[in-house]
Amino acid sequence: AGIFPGGEGERTILLFNVGCQLYLWSIAIGSLRGSAHWTESVRKTLNPVMIATVVGIALAYYVPWLRTCLKLQSAPHEALPLAAATLLEAADMIAAVTIPLSTLLTGALLAGDADAGPDVPRARAQLTSLLALRLIVAPLALIAILLALRHFDAGLDRVVAECAVLVAAMPVGVSCAPMAERYGGDAALAARAIFFSTL
Repeated sequence: AGIFPGGEGERTILLFNVGCQLYLWSIAIGSLRGSAHWTESVRKTLNPVMIATVVGIALAYYVPWLRTCLKLQSAPHEALPLAAATLLEAADMIAAVTIPLSTLLTGALLAGDADAGPDVPRARAQLTSLLALRLIVAPLALIAILLALRHFDAGLDRVVAECAVLVAAMPVGVSCAPMAERYGGDAALAARAIFFSTL
């Protein structure tokens, strides 16, 4: 509990993110690139995003005073904390543009998809299947697993279970469209899935 600031739910989500990053930058990208690149992608799990995740956790644990430097106004006026605060604020500004940029790309893909006139019945079937799996099957399957664990008294923490259900029931993430575009997946389908699952 001392590693991350915030409530227990926030800490749980941050720890879930580590597993998500491992999956995303190995198996998920490998599946987008095709079977020929799958093993290569799994071997390259130590990419900049994974390294940043591990470094971030290590810094939060071993350098706790960095938490007070998240904004320049709250930074101590010694040289090292002030330099750390400056770097953290710059990184925070860069990170803050990822969601708006992903949203713009999703909108551009949706507009381009409408102009291109895709195979409508096939596109609808793919989208319907994807949305059913993401918004109905995945959360219900997870709830069934959690109920089974509770039945067998597996000692699962309530906050962890609630966070897991919330994450499983979330819409498709806005980062899916840029990743599909970058790694050869169906970016138009990803954009439609983001839009309709969020709606």
